[in-house]
Amino acid sequence: GPPPLAAGALPQAGQRRARPAGLSSIGGPPPAVVVTRPEARTFAGAPAPVAATITGGTVPLTGTLLVDGLATTVVPTVSGSTFTFPWDTTKLRDGSHTIQVSTKDAANLTAASAVLSEIVDNQAPSAVLYQPNSSNARSNGPTTFQVHASDGYGVKSVRFTVDGSPVGALLTAPDAGQLYLYTIRFDTSTL
Repeated sequence: GPPPLAAGALPQAGQRRARPAGLSSIGGPPPAVVVTRPEARTFAGAPAPVAATITGGTVPLTGTLLVDGLATTVVPTVSGSTFTFPWDTTKLRDGSHTIQVSTKDAANLTAASAVLSEIVDNQAPSAVLYQPNSSNARSNGPTTFQVHASDGYGVKSVRFTVDGSPVGALLTAPDAGQLYLYTIRFDTSTL
C-alpha cells in the first residue's frame, strides 16, 4: 500500500521537544476477500454459487473466480460488497477441486481469498427398488418399501414416493447393519 505520511515540527528556542502532527495514509485500506459460500470441503453439483465478500480497496473492484488455480471467465453478480459467481461444475470431472476468489481495485492493488477444497459430484445416485416387487405391488395395508441406493460419494437421503407423492419418513441413513439398503413400512390403505 501507499507509505504513511508523517509531519513534525522543529523546536523553537526555549521549547523542550517537538510535537508530532500525527500520521495519515493516502487512499483507503487494500482490498480483502473472504469466500462465504460454499463452505470448505462440501459437495458441489450442477450450478453451484460461489459467493465472496470483497472489502476495502479503491472502487471500482473486479472479482475473478479461480478453479484449480486457473482464472475463469465467469461473470459475477454484485450486490454491495458480495460477488456471486455461478460456478458450472458440470464442466469438471467428479472429485476434489479448489476454488478461490481474487480481486483487483482501481489502484491495481490485488488480494485473494483462502483456497478452499470442494468435492464435485455431478453423478446422480443409483437406486433399485427391491420391495414391493411386481407380485405385491398392489397391496392394501402395511407394506414394506425397500431400495438399494448408492453413490460414489455417499447417499444424502432416500425418499419413497407413490404416484409422485412422498410416503413415510425421509431416510438419511441406511438400515442398521447395512450399507446400501433403506427400508420403511407404510400403510398403503391411507392412499
